[in-house]
Amino acid sequence: MPEKKHRVLRVRMTLMSSLDATVVHQREVFCGAALASGTAVVFSYSHPEGSTPCSDDLVLTTRMVNTGGIMGIA
Repeated sequence: MPEKKHRVLRVRMTLMSSLDATVVHQREVFCGAALASGTAVVFSYSHPEGSTPCSDDLVLTTRMVNTGGIMGIA
C-alpha cells in the first residue's frame, strides 16, 4: 500500500461561534473533506488565554471524531 502523504487540500472556516454557543453539524464539517477525497481533517479552537475548553467543545469534538471514524476520515 502506498504511503499517505498528508498535504493541505483546502482550508475552510466552517463556523465562528458566539460567546457562549457553538452550532455546527457534522455534514457541514465533513462535506468539503469528502468532496476533496480527503483522508484527514484538522480542527482548531480558539479560546481566550488561560481558559479551557467547555463541555460543549468536548462534546462537539467527540461527535466530529466519531463521524470521521464512520466516514474513514481521520
